[in-house]
Amino acid sequence: MPLDLCYKVFYSILEKICRLKFKRIIIISAHGPGFHQFVKEACKEIARKFEVKILYVHVWELITKEELVELTQDKFIHGACAETSLILYLRPELVKLERVKEEGLKEILKGYRVYPYKREKYYKGNPRLASKEIGEKLFKLLVKRTLEVIESSL
Repeated sequence: MPLDLCYKVFYSILEKICRLKFKRIIIISAHGPGFHQFVKEACKEIARKFEVKILYVHVWELITKEELVELTQDKFIHGACAETSLILYLRPELVKLERVKEEGLKEILKGYRVYPYKREKYYKGNPRLASKEIGEKLFKLLVKRTLEVIESSL
């Protein structure tokens, strides 16, 4: 879905919530950078328009790169050890590690792409490092930090 359409859909959802007279809204996300930017923009506009308080928490901003590497031995998040471990902890039946073909994705740094674009892998980093135990530690840390942010904003 194009980001401008995502923005419009998200804005519309927030607008409907505000029309129901909610005055405090908490949004928790773990999605990537493009999504992150339009959510922040929609939150700012809706907060001004409806005079509501919106707390937007992006969980991956609550953990440092050093903490991530210490927990996962992997510096990447998308489909790597961190996300895979979380899913192994929360919904293990969804993880198909046998589908992992090779470690990592090549960075798209050339400034162009040939279409139709077919990508074999949808991860970056090493999902093979994942475990339910890492997922549990990571989940508890992210929940703890998210609660701290929410409590400090009340």
